[in-house]
Amino acid sequence: MRHPNRIAQSVALVKTIVDHIFSDHKSIHMYGLKQIHASYEVWVKHEGQMITVQSLTREIILHCTDPDEDTARKFQSFIERCIRQGMKVLTPDVS
Repeated sequence: MRHPNRIAQSVALVKTIVDHIFSDHKSIHMYGLKQIHASYEVWVKHEGQMITVQSLTREIILHCTDPDEDTARKFQSFIERCIRQGMKVLTPDVS
């Protein structure tokens, strides 16, 4: 692993983004980020089923802590938009 500390920081940041999106959501009580091989899945438990909302590659997650702040912000925004779009398929009350 080329950037062990940076990937850990990036995963922690993505978990914070996931918490931010789902913390006020009324119908979602369980959610998380799970590593699957070289990617990560954002999952929710909705109506009794575990559903993958979005899959993110390790590289995309790594870029959210890019040394270039503008690049990091762009990837953070991209990740948040992807998760929100995935949730809109399940339920329309996630903005």
